[in-house]
Amino acid sequence: MSDPAGKMVSVGAPQIFQGAFDFQLVRAMGTQTYGGAELGECFSTARKITNNDTESWYTEWNAIGERVRRLGDGYLSKNDKVSAREAYQRANSYYRSAEFFLQHEDPRHRETWQNARTSFQKATQLFDPPIETIEIPYEDITLPAYFVSGGDGNEPRPTLLLMGGFDSSVEEIYYFGAAAGARRGYNVLIFEGPGQRTTAHMHPGSIYRHDYEVPAATIVDYAISRADVDSENIAFAGFSLGGNLGARVGLYEKRIKACIVNSLLTDLRGAFLGLLGMDIKDDPISQEDIDAATNDITAPVFAWIAREADWRFNCGNLPDFFEALRAYDLTDQIQNMSIPFLSIASIGEGPHIVDYTKNIIDMDNPYLNGIILDGENDGADAHCHINNLSRMHADMFSWLDGALGIDRVNDNRFN
Repeated sequence: MSDPAGKMVSVGAPQIFQGAFDFQLVRAMGTQTYGGAELGECFSTARKITNNDTESWYTEWNAIGERVRRLGDGYLSKNDKVSAREAYQRANSYYRSAEFFLQHEDPRHRETWQNARTSFQKATQLFDPPIETIEIPYEDITLPAYFVSGGDGNEPRPTLLLMGGFDSSVEEIYYFGAAAGARRGYNVLIFEGPGQRTTAHMHPGSIYRHDYEVPAATIVDYAISRADVDSENIAFAGFSLGGNLGARVGLYEKRIKACIVNSLLTDLRGAFLGLLGMDIKDDPISQEDIDAATNDITAPVFAWIAREADWRFNCGNLPDFFEALRAYDLTDQIQNMSIPFLSIASIGEGPHIVDYTKNIIDMDNPYLNGIILDGENDGADAHCHINNLSRMHADMFSWLDGALGIDRVNDNRFN
């Protein structure tokens, strides 16, 4: 989540709303790069929404999701598979937006999530080759995943394991890296672990854990079991909260050959507090501190985080949530990274987050690398660079090619 306190204005944002609503609009619009939205549909929907009114947010995004899904059904009935796929992709994004601010106890919450997931899965069968829907066994549940092939046939290819963060869905991560990777010849396995949004819907009671190398090992096990995966060239990437969890995987999962995060969250507690416009202090955060930081812009964000923390961290209130985040602190561990590691940060995320990347650039460890995209003048400054995915992906995959030793000139898999 980018700038929920509403303190910064992005040149790459439409500025229709204030605070969280404007970023969530950008989030939907940004997926257009890979077929997840159309600007006209997004703008026409946004102009019907009342700022900070979460009910109108649900109503209008759900309505456009329904309309576009029906278009997809109509195209498919005529065997127009391309138009149907594109419509189902957009319906997925719009339903995901509709679900975002709903109360977990609201029956529409699960229904809208299911509509989003079903729409994407209809689209997966219309790609060439189709995107595989997978459920990977983990402890007593399964983890939702999709395998996006980087080419035809079963020839082993470099493979990127890709996860999102606090509030993404596994389907949304297709736009954050899977589509871009497949276009460049990488297989991409997108997945969610315990506590993440789709996993929590599928398996109530599944909650986050700080030692994410444990569920990640299950994902690596699955990947190396496939004939079309080059087991000597597996990379890992995490976006948003995945900037913390993914870095942890890079530190402890030794079968990973390179790791990318967007962006590094060394101190997850500090990152949350900074984004909410609160003082970052070692003392416990009290309810009085939260009340003092609550205003018209931050109120729906605090309410949303409280619901998500209760649902997926098993923390019944925000003070307990902020205390639980202390377990996710990698400050004293990140310098021990022993594989090529890249953090891609955006200046629009604020200095407290950008500083995490600046710090590793200055460390005496050749494996640690950082890129800070200064997109202030051309709109590449939002959280995870959702307002300019093409620019971010160019840097991300160029670095990964180098980290894995990929020679695009002489390797026939990339020609």
